[in-house]
Amino acid sequence: MRLTDIEPQHVATFLDKIRKDYARSVVLNVWTLLGAILEDAVDDDILGKNPMRRVPMPKTKLPYKPVLDTQLLPRVLNAVKDSPRDSAILHIGTFCAMRPAEVFGLHWGSFRGDHFVIRNSAWGGKLLPDQAKVEERRVYIPPATRAAIVRWRETTKVIRPNDLMFLSKNGTPISIHNYRNRVLVPLAKKLELVVPLTFQVLRRSHATRNQKRAKDAQMHLGHRSIVTTMNIYAQEIPESVKQMVEEDEALVLKTKPEKKTRKPADTRL
Repeated sequence: MRLTDIEPQHVATFLDKIRKDYARSVVLNVWTLLGAILEDAVDDDILGKNPMRRVPMPKTKLPYKPVLDTQLLPRVLNAVKDSPRDSAILHIGTFCAMRPAEVFGLHWGSFRGDHFVIRNSAWGGKLLPDQAKVEERRVYIPPATRAAIVRWRETTKVIRPNDLMFLSKNGTPISIHNYRNRVLVPLAKKLELVVPLTFQVLRRSHATRNQKRAKDAQMHLGHRSIVTTMNIYAQEIPESVKQMVEEDEALVLKTKPEKKTRKPADTRL
């Protein structure tokens, strides 16, 4: 069909057709791109007006967004306690709520005691260091997760700052696909979980548990765009974010959060 022949009902019929087979995210992308294409046609004087102006975003299937219940998470973590590597990975996924590409792109130099400094990612078993990337993300590590990482560091032999924290047998970053099929899927079957065990589910579960503190959760999960300036690079992790993550870990593991020791007041004149 020629651009000049497109009417609002044509677009509405097309969107109604695809909404029955595709997820909301796909339909939304199509709706947005069509609107942008037709708006360009208006700017180029091909169309007099954009037919998308009268076409609302159609209703779609309810997205499936499973979460792991707080009562199930200790079972998951206990099931891998005998594997220092998997224990560290799942603690990071549960409480640091990091994307899998971030987890498997971690170097030991990224581990700064109580937080990670994330600059690289890994996908398909390959490290993807972005040479043009000038920002960095800091993720707070609560105490029990910190201990799991230290236990893994004491077990593995490859701990130089530039070494990856989690290596495959070939010395490359662990493939997310392989880790899911070889560790997460069998673990979910063993525990008879009705919810898929994935990093996305762990991130979503963290956000759901902490939705009353949306701003802190948003910062912790890295959903806010980082302004590429030196001031932002040096920004410390807010105390409120640290408190949220520690309380979340303590809630799930039934432990007490670390008590903060206050520095003595400076009485010098």
